[in-house]
Amino acid sequence: EMLVMDWLDKNKYVYIYQAQVNGGYRLGGHVPDFAINKLDGTIEAVLVNGDYWHRFPQKNLPDKLALAGTYFQGKRITGVVIVWESHLMQGKAQRDAVMQDAVQGIERQH
Repeated sequence: EMLVMDWLDKNKYVYIYQAQVNGGYRLGGHVPDFAINKLDGTIEAVLVNGDYWHRFPQKNLPDKLALAGTYFQGKRITGVVIVWESHLMQGKAQRDAVMQDAVQGIERQH
């Protein structure tokens, strides 16, 4: 998550870290790692997943489905992208490419 935060800061994105959506940590709520403000007034939610803890695809889909289309601070979440730890750890060029895709709503498969 710190690598993503560093990239977003260096590229001057406006975001909320650990955004509490629909009650956050309470039952029925969600906490995406990053809620990035897009120029069109919507939000792109980014979930940073570790390869070990999130290795089963069935664990990830419910989070994505629950967030897509909801609202955070009056702005609609139009995209939910998972960014994988292993993709971020492959060096700066790879991290830049992964994050450029993520902020555009493009998810790289694990």
